[in-house]
Order: sequence, then structure tokens, then C-alpha cells
Amino acid sequence: LLEKVLPRIIWDKGSNFFDFKSCSFNVGKNKDGTARVALWKDFGIQDCFTLEASFAGANFGQRENYHFSSKDYEEMGNIIGRSLLKFLDEDEKRRILTEIIKDEDGSCEDENSDGGSDSASEAEYGAAAKRSNYNA
Repeated sequence: LLEKVLPRIIWDKGSNFFDFKSCSFNVGKNKDGTARVALWKDFGIQDCFTLEASFAGANFGQRENYHFSSKDYEEMGNIIGRSLLKFLDEDEKRRILTEIIKDEDGSCEDENSDGGSDSASEAEYGAAAKRSNYNA
């Protein structure tokens, strides 16, 4: 699940440009030759992504059927930069991971929670790190 944290942060900050729901986190045989998969397999680099950009514009939301301008691409670059800074904050990473877990589980409350924290526990965070092998 940790591989979903950075894309989720980008989506939270730039949902007019980026659609988290369209992200694919599965690695099929057809992706074995890509740089991101090679870096993951050969060097253990988990946070390696492919970001695709459209010259035409988005096919969703407020930007649907609207051509992007150079200002839009600059704004998206700014969003990615700010998202990377947020991604480096471990507390923020846990908070986002908790949102992802809740969204995927469809639950609003962790049965192991003592009611004191709204972020992923050390156990959940560690379990997510172990599961994060891009073979979801």
C-alpha cells in the first residue's frame, strides 16, 4: 500500500490534473522491461513511478475537454514538488496510508484502535511496507 501514498498526495493536491482512481499499481509481464520495474527489482527502489501527461487535456473533472496550457503544466510541476515534500514527512505518510486503508477496506474505524490516533499504527505501517512489493 505504501506505493499508493505519493500518488494519493498528488491527487489530493491536484485533482484537476491527476486522477488517482486511474492509477494502476499492478506489474504484469508487459512491464518487466520498464525502468521503474527494473529499478524496483534490481535495486529495491520502491518509490519509482511513471507519470503520463496529456497534450490534449484531462478526460475527467473540471478540466475535461479543456486543452492544457504551459501554465497548467507549471502548476502540475509545482503540485508534484509540494507533494514530494509532504511525502517525506513520516507522520503525513502514515495519515495518507490510513486514508488509503480506510478507502480500500470500506471501514471508518480500525478494530485495533484505542481511539487515540487517526493514523496508521506502527503494525499497520510495517505490514503495508512488507506488502508493498508492486505485485498487488
